[in-house]
Amino acid sequence: MLRIHSILEEIGVPWIAINSLALYLYGITDDFDSIWMLVSEDYHDKIDELFSQTFRLVEGMKYQETKYYISNISSYLTNSLPLNILSGLVIKLEDNIINPSFRTVLSSSKNISFYGARIFIPPLEWLFLYYLANPIKRNIAIDIVNKMAGEGINFNLLDTLLNNFPEEKRRDILEILEKT
Repeated sequence: MLRIHSILEEIGVPWIAINSLALYLYGITDDFDSIWMLVSEDYHDKIDELFSQTFRLVEGMKYQETKYYISNISSYLTNSLPLNILSGLVIKLEDNIINPSFRTVLSSSKNISFYGARIFIPPLEWLFLYYLANPIKRNIAIDIVNKMAGEGINFNLLDTLLNNFPEEKRRDILEILEKT
């Protein structure tokens, strides 16, 4: 983990920990089984170039679209964990999309210390929507809502993230937050 961080810090590339690592760093889960990072599309090629010299390449950068997400993705294997890099991430929530810029997510991210490395984790509001998009992982979205209940919800940020949503869909999402 520190090697990954030092490579990116050396070239001045910001990144955001997502998936199980973000959940772990927020204290929502007790462990993480892989490293997923969100980076700006501007740096994805450069990161791939550097990481391919250090880690085992599993799959080079490609465009990937699933039922719940669209992104560029590349995958590596470190000595201990799988490493996945995403850029240009678009979250598909039913018929709507959540597509904030990397800078928007980064500017509202939390910067925490992890074994001496300063790591950004996305705001809980973004993480909630990220997991809410995948029906199989809705239980994780509820765990995130419970965490937000203790830390507070940034409704301004939530409003920004949902700016393309019809009012009815916004209300449905806010209702999930209010029930918990």
